[in-house]
Amino acid sequence: MDLMVQLQLNLLHTNAAYQNTGCLDEFWHFATIFDSVKVKPGADRLWLEDFNGGPLDTGSFEIQGRCNTFVQWVQRASGMTNNITHLSQALTVDAGTDLAPATQARPGSIERFGRASIRALRKSPFLFVRKVSEEASFSGCESLTEAFSALVFKGKELDPSVEKVWPGSGVWLDNQHSRVSVNSYEGSIRLAGAHKD
Repeated sequence: MDLMVQLQLNLLHTNAAYQNTGCLDEFWHFATIFDSVKVKPGADRLWLEDFNGGPLDTGSFEIQGRCNTFVQWVQRASGMTNNITHLSQALTVDAGTDLAPATQARPGSIERFGRASIRALRKSPFLFVRKVSEEASFSGCESLTEAFSALVFKGKELDPSVEKVWPGSGVWLDNQHSRVSVNSYEGSIRLAGAHKD
């Protein structure tokens, strides 16, 4: 049985919902580990030996099993509520993190990491992260290597009392000669001033 034909994956026909919806390399790895799977027409639950996370449900579009690699996809490809969507949300709300958005054809990529995102990665079940830009940086004063070393590999917090101070921190005068306080915290910049603008 041709799984790609049965599930209408990567077929060029008029229904755009079925175009480019499967990754052949992932199907190959799956077939290598679990051999050929007998899939009945319609929804079915398959119990596969060594498949983590319960049965494989052919009627569900949620992420199934357990993946060790995080990658951010659009909701259609990543599901509604699972380890991927929870970590994606944590990365999205972190002001220090810069993500190039996922598209229907390509996953999102991480351009810059904030401290909260690195903590979320450390607490997540993922061992690997895909689609990190080669030029990715850390939004704090430390380098990305220093931040990962302290927060992920050593598993400890960076001591705020010895955290590097952003060179622009301090009290400044704006173009209206009003005092503006500039501080860095958790890889983000906070501006506070008395002027109404």
